[in-house]
Amino acid sequence: LLGVLALFAVGFGIMVFLDQAKLFIEAEPPYSVTVLNKGLYPCSSSPCRIDLVKGDYDILLKKEGYRDIQYKVTLGRRSNVVEKFEFELIPYIETLPADEGESVFTQEVETAYLEQKPDRKQALYIKSGNEDVVAAYFNTPIEDYDIKSMNDGKIIAVIEHSEKDSIYLVDTEKKSRTKIAKSDFEIKNISCSYDGEWCIYESENTFIVNTKTGEAKLDENLNIPIAQTAWSEDGKLFLIAKYKSESELDEDLYYIQRFDPETLVSKNILTTSDFKSAPEAVKYEGKAIYVKNKEGYFAARF
Repeated sequence: LLGVLALFAVGFGIMVFLDQAKLFIEAEPPYSVTVLNKGLYPCSSSPCRIDLVKGDYDILLKKEGYRDIQYKVTLGRRSNVVEKFEFELIPYIETLPADEGESVFTQEVETAYLEQKPDRKQALYIKSGNEDVVAAYFNTPIEDYDIKSMNDGKIIAVIEHSEKDSIYLVDTEKKSRTKIAKSDFEIKNISCSYDGEWCIYESENTFIVNTKTGEAKLDENLNIPIAQTAWSEDGKLFLIAKYKSESELDEDLYYIQRFDPETLVSKNILTTSDFKSAPEAVKYEGKAIYVKNKEGYFAARF
C-alpha cells in the first residue's frame, strides 16, 4: 500500500510540475496584479513574474492615478507568457468658463490667399507680420478653390474644385508644395498633423493620407466630421467615436479615442460620462484635450 501511495504521490508531483506555467507582465512599476480566485501580486519591478498552472485566467492590473486594465489570458503547460501593457493616466476634468472655451474653439484666421501674376502664374501669399510673403507658385491658375491655414500658418492646404477635386499642401517654412490627394467627389474639409506628415480629408468618405508616400487609407473609425477630430504634437489623432446602443432604452455611447495613423489602431481614453453629455467637438492644445458639448466646455488634463 505504501508503494502504491508513493507512486501516486510521484505521479501527482509530475503532473503538477508539467502543469506549471509562468506569466510575465511588463508595465511601468509600481503596480499590482490580481488574478481572479488566485490572489493579489504586488509588482515593484518589470517584468513581474507570476507562477500559475495551465488554465484560463481573468487578470486585473491596478496603478494609482491610472485607469485599471482588465484582460483574459490562457496559459498552457510549461508555458512562459509575456504580456506588455501601458497604463493610461486618469485625466483631471475641468469645466471652463464660456469665454475661455469659445477662444479655444475659435477657428484659425485665414492667413493666405492666391493672386494672379503677370506671367500667368498664381502666387500663394501668406501674411507674415506687416508684409505678405510668397509661399508657393501654381503654374496653372486655379479658379475655384478653398484655402485652409493650419498650425499657426505653418501648413496651408489649397483645395481645388474642378472635375476632380485636388488638395495641394504647402509647407510655408520649407516653401514646398505637394499634391497629396485627388477625388472624383467634392473635397469638403482637411486637417493635418503639426509636421504635415499626415492629413485627413472629407470627401465621399473621410480618408487619411501620408503626405510623404501619397498612400491614402480609409478606416470606418474616421467616417466622422473633421470638426470632431484634433491632432496632438506627437502625430496622434484624437476623435469622437459613437457607438449606437442596441437597446432603445439606453443612450448611445460616445468616446474620445486616440488614433494612430500609422497602424490605424484606436484606443478609448475618455467617455461620455467624463463630460456629462455627448461631445460635439474636440481640440488638443498644450497636452490637454478640450471638449465642447451642450453642457459647455471642458478640459481633460493628463
